[in-house]
Amino acid sequence: MRLFIAIELPQLVKDHLTSTQSLLEPHLERASMTRDHALHVTLKFLGEADPSQLDAIWESLSAVGGSTVELSATHGECFPERGSVRIIAAGFGGDLKRLKALHAAVEQRCVFLGFRREDRPYRPHVTLVRARPVLPPATRKLVSDLTAPAWPGPTFVAERFVLFQSRLTPQGSQYTKLHEFPLGG
Repeated sequence: MRLFIAIELPQLVKDHLTSTQSLLEPHLERASMTRDHALHVTLKFLGEADPSQLDAIWESLSAVGGSTVELSATHGECFPERGSVRIIAAGFGGDLKRLKALHAAVEQRCVFLGFRREDRPYRPHVTLVRARPVLPPATRKLVSDLTAPAWPGPTFVAERFVLFQSRLTPQGSQYTKLHEFPLGG
């Protein structure tokens, strides 16, 4: 089973992000907009895991704890940082110290369970658009200009993080919530 750990977004934030997508969509050919139900802030992508690992994953992630985190979408960004663009995202700001501490704790627990450590620095974001094939580097300026009026987005408090299963289907990824882990005591 394919697994990831993420912060769910309230509908108000999803609505804001889908309206931001609508600013971009008319200007992007060969791009796929992330559907409303799939918008989330990833903490850790685990990839393929044996179902027999679920109990150990739940137990380990239950030990993470941590405080609630106040967040909001603050800017548009493109990945990778240089060259052709594959992903257009909403970057998140707010209480980044707490968020990065949560990410580090989740990462540590996952590495303890045998999952590969992420080599890149953590950058909280929500994927808005996937380019197929890639978009030209000039897309970065277009994204910045078109989305500038959208920032900052609504602020919300993340009170939990979630272990999801992801199934790839011809209609797109389907996510199933497997377990919630509360924050803030």
